[in-house]
Amino acid sequence: MGFTEGCKPFIGLDECHLKGVYKGIMLSATLVDVDSFLFLLAFVVVESEAGDSWRWFLEMLYDAIGDVDGLALMSDKDKGLESAVPVDFLGVEHRTCVRHLYSHFKKKYPGGVVRKTGVELY
Repeated sequence: MGFTEGCKPFIGLDECHLKGVYKGIMLSATLVDVDSFLFLLAFVVVESEAGDSWRWFLEMLYDAIGDVDGLALMSDKDKGLESAVPVDFLGVEHRTCVRHLYSHFKKKYPGGVVRKTGVELY
């Protein structure tokens, strides 16, 4: 209800490796509410970040929220997630986080400075 009545239709999907007493991978779906605060929509702890885990998580998420007009999903370039998104969220725009794009670009093309219109990115 908090999502449908008070959040922008833009869900960020991410994973976090748990390294404390409890091991596993936490998958999460977060949004930004109308006051620009983070809103945790859903999370789960799974054994791996493979496609099956993401597929299950997204299926449960879709069952909870249903079809949302103008919905967009944002994530990093996680292979398990990229293959799972189209299954449940057909027709939903899937964007890649710019910070992750830049990080992957720097790994593939190390050693140089990326320039655009006089601004240096390191």
